[in-house]
Amino acid sequence: MKLKGLLAVGAICLMTAGWSAPVNEVWTRIVALKDAGEFSQCSAYVNEVMASPAYKNYPKSEQDRIVFQIDLLNRIKRDFRLDEQMMWDQLTAVMPDLSKIEFEGLVNSRMLDWKLIDGQKRFFSSSRANLFIRYPDWAKRANKYNSEDGEILKWSYYLKARDEHDKTGKSYVAPQKYKMTMTLTVKPDEAPDGAVVKCWMPFPREVAHQSDIKFLSSNVPLIKLSDGKAWQRTAYFERQAVAGQTTEFQMSYEFTAWGRYNPMSPDKVKPYKKDSEYSKWTQEKYPHVYFSPLVKEISPSIVGQETNPLKKAQLIYNWIAKNTKYSYAHEYSTMPNITDFVLTRRYGDCGQHGMTFITLCRYNGIPARWQSGWSLKPNQENLHDWAEYYVEPYGWIPCDPDAGVWIAHSQYLSEEQKDILLNFYFQGVDHYRLTCNNDHGVDFDPVKKSHRSDDVDSQRGEIEVNGQNLYYPQWGYNMLVERL
Repeated sequence: MKLKGLLAVGAICLMTAGWSAPVNEVWTRIVALKDAGEFSQCSAYVNEVMASPAYKNYPKSEQDRIVFQIDLLNRIKRDFRLDEQMMWDQLTAVMPDLSKIEFEGLVNSRMLDWKLIDGQKRFFSSSRANLFIRYPDWAKRANKYNSEDGEILKWSYYLKARDEHDKTGKSYVAPQKYKMTMTLTVKPDEAPDGAVVKCWMPFPREVAHQSDIKFLSSNVPLIKLSDGKAWQRTAYFERQAVAGQTTEFQMSYEFTAWGRYNPMSPDKVKPYKKDSEYSKWTQEKYPHVYFSPLVKEISPSIVGQETNPLKKAQLIYNWIAKNTKYSYAHEYSTMPNITDFVLTRRYGDCGQHGMTFITLCRYNGIPARWQSGWSLKPNQENLHDWAEYYVEPYGWIPCDPDAGVWIAHSQYLSEEQKDILLNFYFQGVDHYRLTCNNDHGVDFDPVKKSHRSDDVDSQRGEIEVNGQNLYYPQWGYNMLVERL
């Protein structure tokens, strides 16, 4: 019997049994239906579970997870919203000579990203862009060459940071002051007339490479600015919705970003103090920082017999840089395990590269954690994630594995430049970044009651109305960057 038939029979058996099965069996069926691409069946099954008498006896946390599954299925469908004809049209628009046989080859080889949803192939919205990023031959075929502007900028900044460090002896160098204006706009009638719209916007965190943080203004009163050391720092606002009108939140602030240039010596590294801080940042953190069988299998081939924490961290960083590629990512809230995704497919975006680095570091006893906000490279301003790792006596070191990936695969830089830049971004950062977060998957202050649009990171903001989350199609965001 096919999986679809088995799952349907299993669901009927569970229903007729009066929902006597424990909640873990319910989850087994939900996951199996979802993984099989039977989204309609999964949605119907979740609704039946919620209508059952047994549902009321489930723990509140399990009820919330079950309710979220309907939203999760819709999020996945939104990411994979292209049908086969739409995918074909996108590709032939830039490659008119593409044959059907070639197209089928791209599909069958999974060079195009797709899922089977309710019996149909549904393609990821960034499939075409990912094809050209991951496979240079196809980029050449379509005359879609990847820009080298970012790598040129990295090299010029490195020279500036190195020269200033050599002159001053300081680790934090070449500062840049920014004024940021962020706007979140809820579309008309996405919130009921008169309802209170709650808004969390990312705000600069107090970190070593960021100073002079100053809130300037907002179009509605600021209700709460979370503590400067909050793991995901936010500015919180509220505003009433008006029928037929957008609901807009806007704030401005200033801060100064510093580059970090501080070459380290493995010979000076000291043993860790096995205190609570060490324990916190070397533990698993489900679902993404998980010492899975794949992590345990691949780690020895990366670090070998190395015991020095700094050398181990650099081996992990270099492996990610040279053995994975960049690729636009699915929404993190839809991903079961980010690290295994990267290790399996050998590609990912900045946050996925950072999460993989964190997981492999922690598995090898090196404290590591998330760091994120925005990349502020001129004309390339966008969301960006990286990481930090800890070694004695140097402390917490910012590190950008995704920058390493771009450097390692650059067609512009010489091999010598690549080696220099890889080392620079392993033990430092440029000043082209806004840092708002220093951990992933943590609560805001004040706490958001509903499921977040991004349950890992905080870069775009979050919106809640009447205890319900508003997802990205219902509102948009914009960041204006001014260099002062």
